[in-house]
Parts: sequence; structure tokens; C-alpha cells
Amino acid sequence: MKKSKKAKKMERNKRVKTPEDSIGHYDMVLQLIGTQKISKSEAYARLNVDRNTIVSQAPISEIAKAIPEVYSALWATFK
Repeated sequence: MKKSKKAKKMERNKRVKTPEDSIGHYDMVLQLIGTQKISKSEAYARLNVDRNTIVSQAPISEIAKAIPEVYSALWATFK
């Protein structure tokens, strides 16, 4: 049985369901930018992640890196 185009696309893309997922995507983008000296848009394309998703969830990642105790308090209320 053939898969639909939507099913194939969903298979390739990984959904961001938790803050840890968004932190992971953000870290992967930053790692590509740092190691391969490419632009953000090229990193998004290579990782097959949506730019708007990364941009809208970047504050979560930045808080987790800069102020871990605040992130922990926020994450405790998220569950």
C-alpha cells in the first residue's frame, strides 16, 4: 500500500513536542552554523526544520542555557 505525501513528509520531519525537543533542534542548528560556517537558513534546510518553529521556540532554549534554574522552575509547571 502506498503512503500518502503527507505521511511521507511527517515521517521525515520530527515534531517538537517537549521543550527538550526544541532545545535539541536549536543546538543542532547552532552546531551546524559554528562548525560548517553556513547561514541559519541553510542550516534549517539541511536539518529539515521549519525556520518559524526554531524562531518561536528559541527563547526556551536561550533561557535553558543562560538561566538553568529559571528553566527548571518553568519546566516543573509545564508537566
